[in-house]
Order: sequence, then structure tokens, then C-alpha cells
Amino acid sequence: MLQWRVREMLIEKGYPHPHKWLLQRKLSSTTAFKIIHNSQQRVEIKHINNICEAAFCTPNDLFVWQPEHEAMYKPEHPLQALRARAIANIAQEIKSMSPEQIVALNAVIKDMKGK
Repeated sequence: MLQWRVREMLIEKGYPHPHKWLLQRKLSSTTAFKIIHNSQQRVEIKHINNICEAAFCTPNDLFVWQPEHEAMYKPEHPLQALRARAIANIAQEIKSMSPEQIVALNAVIKDMKGK
């Protein structure tokens, strides 16, 4: 079953207040709350588009997939790419790095972005 992963994704990207962030993207307070708490069943395509444009992500980044019956999923199924993963707390990791490590990390980031 697909579930929302917007809260986790926004926290990973450094937005500590996902509900407030969604409100700034013109989602209603109720819709934002339901998305954050994984109870929103329907959402307009324009909202998905707004979230993806503003968060620099794809719709795949907004969801996580958990098979309803473990025995029924196939490892090669495309939904496997949306399996649950831990929240990456990059800000916390950076705090524990030396200045030299941060410079090296910045070089890796620039290389990944093609700059």
C-alpha cells in the first residue's frame, strides 16, 4: 500500500516544519495535516506538482510502499523502489564532521550536481 512520505522527505531536505511548508504551497491546513499524518486519501495533481517543484523532487519521493501481503510481492516489482527507508539526518551528520570533512563533502555535492 502506498503511504505518504512528505514529512520525512521535507525533514531530510532541511524543512523542520513540514505542515507550515505545505501551507506556504497553498494547501489547506486540513490537507497538509492529513498528508503529514498519512491519512489523506486524495490530493489534486496541482498540489503534487507544487510540492515537487518547490521541494525539487519527483512524485516518487512523496510516497513509500509497503506490500499488504509480504508473500505476494515480487522483488523485481517496480514498486520496490518505494520501499520504506530511514530518514537521512544530514544536518546532524554535518554537525559531527570536521571542517576538512565538510569541505570534502561539499566537493562531492558539487560533483554530484555537475558543477
